[in-house]
Amino acid sequence: MSMKLDCYHIDLNQCIGEDFSQYEFDENGIPLTRYHRQPNLKHNPVTVCQYGLFLYNRWLRSHEQKSKKLFLSQATWLVQNAEPGSNGALVWYYRFDLPYYQIKSPWISGMAQGEALSLLLRAHQITADDNFFTTAEKAWPVFENDVQNGGVISTYPDGQPVIEEYPSLHHKSCVLNGFIFGLLGVYDYFIYADHSAARELFYRLISSLKNNLFRYDSGYWTYYDLKYPLRLASKTYHLIHLEQLKTLHKLTGESFFEDCYQQWQAYHKSIKCNLKWMLRKFHQKLILRI
Repeated sequence: MSMKLDCYHIDLNQCIGEDFSQYEFDENGIPLTRYHRQPNLKHNPVTVCQYGLFLYNRWLRSHEQKSKKLFLSQATWLVQNAEPGSNGALVWYYRFDLPYYQIKSPWISGMAQGEALSLLLRAHQITADDNFFTTAEKAWPVFENDVQNGGVISTYPDGQPVIEEYPSLHHKSCVLNGFIFGLLGVYDYFIYADHSAARELFYRLISSLKNNLFRYDSGYWTYYDLKYPLRLASKTYHLIHLEQLKTLHKLTGESFFEDCYQQWQAYHKSIKCNLKWMLRKFHQKLILRI
């Protein structure tokens, strides 16, 4: 039996560094971004999804019809811009190279695919428009395939699964926030569609995350990803990690995530940890150029 989806799990707002008032928008109210110093503004699937989920939460709380209308515009954009991927699933392509992760255009993101599921399913819930659910259903198979086969699943060094925000055929990056945003999409699909494979994958990913979260802990701050050399997360991404841990504790009831939240929150509040973070970030940018 399927379950109703409530507010999106994390408030994507200025408190965690996302200020949508600073974006430019096209004539349909879809946000535009500039990719890696490229001259032209373009649509970014992650930004579209996050803006849509921000609007959904605002509409649920305020009942403002403008927010609902704009939310549905983002969902419609996803339907209209989904394309067949290499494994037959519907995907949202990024069409620029990403040299840092050794990724060539076109490529897909596990974070974008997961957030698209979260947005499309909520759009279906409030409209009963089958186009939204069908698009989500056809996008799901990327989570059943590994990166080598056109999907978004890779593995940690211990062989357990991880969702890749930046799927590369050359190495694994295992971006933490991207993994968890993708994971939340898997969760939404399993509870809304009552999908047994999504349920099984969700709990496998939760187990994997519990066994591998230590890899992101420097002892005084969190790491952004696991690509060598390891980069400390920015203060914004550290806050996102905290919000994500609170969400995972709420969804699973696992005290492990609450304990990790308390530890990482202590880093955030510590003057000593913040000083060590500042010195290390200075070294990374000036010496390592990362």
